[in-house]
Amino acid sequence: MSTATTVQQEAEQLILEKYGLPSVIINRDMQILQFRGQTGPYIQPSAGSASLNLLKMARPDLVLELCTLVQQAIKQHSAMRKEGVQLRENDSCRKINLQVLPLSHAEVTTPNYLVLFESGTEAAVVRKTEGLAPDAADAKSLRIQELENELLAEREYMQSIIENQEATNEELQSANEEIQSANEELQSTNEELETAKEELQSTNEELATIIEEHENRNQELNRVNNDFSNLLASIELAIVILHADLRIRRFTPAAKTLLNLIDTDIGRPIGNIRPNFELPGLEQRVRQVIDTMVPQSVELRDHDGHWYVLRLRPYRTLDNRIEGAVLAFIGIDSIKDAEHLRQALRQERRLAVVARNSSDAITLQDFTGHILAWNQRAAEMYGYSEEEALRLNAAALIPDEVRADMHMLWERLRHGEKAPPCESRRRARDGRIFKVWLTTSALLDEAGNPSAIALTERELT
Repeated sequence: MSTATTVQQEAEQLILEKYGLPSVIINRDMQILQFRGQTGPYIQPSAGSASLNLLKMARPDLVLELCTLVQQAIKQHSAMRKEGVQLRENDSCRKINLQVLPLSHAEVTTPNYLVLFESGTEAAVVRKTEGLAPDAADAKSLRIQELENELLAEREYMQSIIENQEATNEELQSANEEIQSANEELQSTNEELETAKEELQSTNEELATIIEEHENRNQELNRVNNDFSNLLASIELAIVILHADLRIRRFTPAAKTLLNLIDTDIGRPIGNIRPNFELPGLEQRVRQVIDTMVPQSVELRDHDGHWYVLRLRPYRTLDNRIEGAVLAFIGIDSIKDAEHLRQALRQERRLAVVARNSSDAITLQDFTGHILAWNQRAAEMYGYSEEEALRLNAAALIPDEVRADMHMLWERLRHGEKAPPCESRRRARDGRIFKVWLTTSALLDEAGNPSAIALTERELT
């Protein structure tokens, strides 16, 4: 709000308070909501508890007139005016005018009322004296007129009270009849509720028994599920259970990696899954197991090179019904490794027999010259037994004149180069120097790097 608007509102408020008629704003319960102007001559606080009720704060001469006038304004919802109301002040009295104006607003459902106090247009003051009046008859007539006006005001006030009381009595009578009817309905409802309560009590007892049985079964089922989950987790098997329509029913954590499954795949057809292995005709195999109830087994290899045995069995319920199939993937890497090891050992044995009985000297040494293997022909050629040779360095068998050539040959083999067969010289145990036809090859480790040298030496005569 701007400063100009605030100043304007304050100016209007000062003008109303200074030049406007004294007034108050009340609600339908005659509670004062706001004071305007100098209302002291007409309204003053009464002794006792503080109250903002208009009838308790108004001067006694104005109570009856205000009550009647406000009630009429509320009933007719229109402006009401009363002129010539006497207001006594000490030993004198004066006449004032009262006016009640309804204050209505579109956003307010219950209107408020503005009560205005204004001085009358007649003579301002009529004083009482202790002595005799000059005209006793006029004074008597004036007193009679005042009493008649008061009596008329009292009658109007009582009439309004009677009308309000009659309207209230009619409303109370209608309310009593409605309450009586409601009481009869409530009595009937209570009887029905009592019957329903007894039935519910019986039903609750039955439900309590059923709930207790269900709780016992749920506890037992939870124990079985816990045992089953721990069993599957401990054996670490990839297991998938399928419905009869080949939709996934359940799977173990180990099956997630092998079949590329996630938790939301439950309910999906097994044909929509792209597993980590190649097995054509998996759906046909599963359908065949369900139809024939004959288990099947098949070996497969995943993309990471691991081997499994897939065992397909029908899913059989306790009442001997077939409702799907169970796929169990059993890892057989250790079995495959054992088979490969046996094959390698058989091949090693054959090679060992060939090397041991060869007519050429066959030796094996690392790049530092340490001898790792020594066949019978080498023992005959050099004069060292196998036990003695394994403690030697190959440098002791190489004469000084060819040692540099041999060193270059070892370096070529160390760097992965191939060396062609060549003629060289060797020294026997007795110091004899003889010529050999030398064939070399590098042996690779698991990482593919040269780790040792295999030598085949044939003596030249």
